[in-house]
Amino acid sequence: KKRDLWANFEEGLADIDAEAMMAGLDEWMDTYNAYDPDAQVADFNLAVESAIGPTQVIMYELPKRFRKWINTLSPNMGNKPLEKLINQRERYINFNYTEFLETIYDVPENNVVYLHGCRRNKREELILGHSQGAESDWSLPDIVEGLHIRMEQKLYDAQEIATNYLGEYDSATEKKTDEIINKNRLFFESLGNIKDIVVIGHSLSKVDYPYFKEIIQCNKESKALTWHISCHSANDIDNAQLFADAMGIPIKRINIFII
Repeated sequence: KKRDLWANFEEGLADIDAEAMMAGLDEWMDTYNAYDPDAQVADFNLAVESAIGPTQVIMYELPKRFRKWINTLSPNMGNKPLEKLINQRERYINFNYTEFLETIYDVPENNVVYLHGCRRNKREELILGHSQGAESDWSLPDIVEGLHIRMEQKLYDAQEIATNYLGEYDSATEKKTDEIINKNRLFFESLGNIKDIVVIGHSLSKVDYPYFKEIIQCNKESKALTWHISCHSANDIDNAQLFADAMGIPIKRINIFII
């Protein structure tokens, strides 16, 4: 059973069933009479858009619904479970889009970097998505056997257009970590002399690996960095091991703690 719901959700954006959508094109073409000699361009487009409909919903509705949900979250001002861990003088990368560090723990706003955006800024995009290069295979399925030549060409054209739509979907749902890192270049370069990194409540999923790699690369004595990683389950410990292997961090440089 997978417990890392957020990381699974983000990576799941790359795992849409493109093959099923492409395979359903023929049926949608029939539904909208797109094979008919008198069919209009609109009928053809409706067939394609219906086949890849789920991708359009995710692309255009998910960002709005996600921000709406984030805006409903309300911190419990009377509960400070991390009070002994949060130092107001340290710098933080906040991945959860909310300003709880400032409101609950009085961390100065200038000490917090929101790589994926903060809900406080209504005009700022809240970034979520799958890993770069994690796209599915958008290869075209075989043309349905038995189709008339004229129908076959129409279906092939529809597949080509649907494939382009799927490519747009992949680009739209990909977390462009390279661009985010470049946008925050000065911040990462400012971490050259840090000695300790505390990871709290992060799944250490592969989608965010590039940020940690950048921190290590910018550090002047990265081999001497000490990592303090919070864990809540055996699955978190496994993720920490995978993370250490991927980052080249010796196990002796990692301290596991439970909140």
